[in-house]
Amino acid sequence: MRDLIAPPALYEQVSARSLIMADKPASRPIAKALPRGDRFVGQFALAGFIPELVKDHGQVVRFDTAEAAEGAAQRALSAKLTSRRVETKRKGDYNRMTGEQLAVALRTAELSPHAFARLYGVPHVRVVKWLDGEQEIPHVAALVIGLLQVPENRALAEEITDGAMKEE
Repeated sequence: MRDLIAPPALYEQVSARSLIMADKPASRPIAKALPRGDRFVGQFALAGFIPELVKDHGQVVRFDTAEAAEGAAQRALSAKLTSRRVETKRKGDYNRMTGEQLAVALRTAELSPHAFARLYGVPHVRVVKWLDGEQEIPHVAALVIGLLQVPENRALAEEITDGAMKEE
């Protein structure tokens, strides 16, 4: 982004008082110019995040025109959108349940794969893939099947699920 914004010669130290911004998260994505004296700064934010000012090497960049400030804010917003990291599954955190263990747990809970899928909220095909070892079983599925082995928990889960089902 360094080559897309104003050159370092345009940097000025901006007083903290002149840059007071709301600490409220943006309700929608924003990229705009804010006047600061006879110059402008670029402000941007993703929806749900606190607005930020365009900076280079930790310094707020001031622009001669509103168009330049807005353009820099748009580029900063675009960079945020394209550089967001996605958390990958961390396989080392839990010992995953195997398909065979899930089958035993289903028999113990007196649940068919279809009934478990309905309570868990996934297509029954996914549970079949877990049983076949085709897909890794999430830890939360092991947790839920463990809880469902207690009859009171199963009754409560069925009540909650029945209440959540859409009427046709």
